[in-house]
Amino acid sequence: MSPELPVQDDARGGEANANAIVPGAADSRGNSIKRNIVYAVLGNGLLNLSRLAVLALLAKLVSTEIQGIYTYTMIALAGPVVLFCGLELRAAFVADAGSEFTFGTYRALRTVGMGIAGVVLLAIVLWHTRNDASTPLIWMMLAICAGRIVFSLADIYWGVYQRRERLGLMAWSNALRGVTLLVPFVLLFRWLPAWGVIDLSERDPGRLMQLAAGAISLYVVAWGAICWFFDRRLVIGPGDMDMRWDWREVWKLAKQTFPLGLVFLLINLCETVTQWSIKRASGGDGWAELGYFGSMRFITLVAMFLVIQVNTAAGNRLANAYQRDLRTFVRLAVKVTGVALGLGVAFLGAAWFHGEWFLRTLFTPEHADHYPEFLILVFSQAIVLLAAVFGTVTTYMRQFWIQVPVHITVLAITAISAMLLVGPENPVRGGALTELVRSLSQAVLYLGCVLIGIRWRNRITKS
Repeated sequence: MSPELPVQDDARGGEANANAIVPGAADSRGNSIKRNIVYAVLGNGLLNLSRLAVLALLAKLVSTEIQGIYTYTMIALAGPVVLFCGLELRAAFVADAGSEFTFGTYRALRTVGMGIAGVVLLAIVLWHTRNDASTPLIWMMLAICAGRIVFSLADIYWGVYQRRERLGLMAWSNALRGVTLLVPFVLLFRWLPAWGVIDLSERDPGRLMQLAAGAISLYVVAWGAICWFFDRRLVIGPGDMDMRWDWREVWKLAKQTFPLGLVFLLINLCETVTQWSIKRASGGDGWAELGYFGSMRFITLVAMFLVIQVNTAAGNRLANAYQRDLRTFVRLAVKVTGVALGLGVAFLGAAWFHGEWFLRTLFTPEHADHYPEFLILVFSQAIVLLAAVFGTVTTYMRQFWIQVPVHITVLAITAISAMLLVGPENPVRGGALTELVRSLSQAVLYLGCVLIGIRWRNRITKS
């Protein structure tokens, strides 16, 4: 590993500036953590509000079954493969405070990983639809997988925004994605039917699925254009990033970040296990039950999106502080944990008083019938917020391999819980209870990882 560069104080005093580890950066001044959080929340908030609006449109204007296909493919099928092949390279790039690898090496490995992900997902979709090989279903599932891949290709550029502490650029990137995600669904399911261009009166399932697949394909193309003309240009254009790479360095980086990819595979396999158990226990194809569960699960992720932005904004400073000033690191980690705790309590209170009304208004009365399960999901998500902070802190401590046994244990607990709790009587409630057990185990185990990392660093500092 390259020797650590000296800390450079920025104009706000004391904190390590992002460009201390990006020599010759185009902009030598980053934003404050608070400003970066605001930018990240605004940009990512628009993207995720658009995602929520798409789920609402699918529930109200299309069908719960197609909504279920959408969420199941996005989370349970594409999620594990894309995140495993992505190797969490953005976080690894930000945590690489000593600049061991060039940005070109990180980008090359992400590109190779997404190529592998594309091949694997093609095989998974074809196998998954072997008993229902309708063209619209295959098209829709493949388009959703392509969207996950394109999003991951852009994600590596956002690591540069983090290093420069210029999350306003990431905010614009995500805001553009939010708009281009929502517009195709509004166009095909609201505007064109209202103008008489498309007739949806017969509610033909095959026709509705074709239109959904078309809307997904349109936003995937738009996301690819944003990645190429916006993110790529802003990162490569200034010329401060070292774009050199070779296969030897790519392989070395892959071996180093493999545990991160394995961790994300295990995390998302927990989602897959839960949703697959619901589908299996529901009888028939189970798409409607997955629609109820997936849409409610997505709502509970709103607080997680906010915590992710906080983690993103603080990530560069956490990585540097852990290497240079353990006391500052602990103080910043405690602040981020406090934000997560406050968000969890606030979200749980909002769900308790207004959750049933929200489900009925946003989706359908049938969704509101699952209000008790929604409360369980919100409570479990409040616990996951803390686990997310502990997990992010562990990553920025560069404690990669320790996370593997943690998530193997969590996956085993999730699988056992799903077998015991998810039954044909109420598969959605069983899935919610499984999520609760999973969140508790994950939070406790990751807290242990953080304490071990702090103790280990403290020993090195004293020796």
